[in-house]
Amino acid sequence: QSNEVGVHEAYVKISSRGAADVYVPVAVNNVEGSGIAAISFEELPDVTVYDLYGRILKQVEKCASMEQLTEELLPGTYIVKAVTETTENVTKIIVR
Repeated sequence: QSNEVGVHEAYVKISSRGAADVYVPVAVNNVEGSGIAAISFEELPDVTVYDLYGRILKQVEKCASMEQLTEELLPGTYIVKAVTETTENVTKIIVR
């Protein structure tokens, strides 16, 4: 686990009794982000914010921006459901 931004590489050892060990490279690009990239505000979705227990914390009709969505939220992890006439998107966000 790393909080540093950048590419992190590791090797995962896969072994089986009687077979040669295999090492599989794994790389992760750790970047700064809001976690809301999956939500498009172009169609002005109706957005519901849930805590991790499934309780509704906030509902915004015709949400226009990330700032409108996250204002007044305490730092933490939330589940966001954005609904438009054509799509329904559920994603996890982290507010810092």
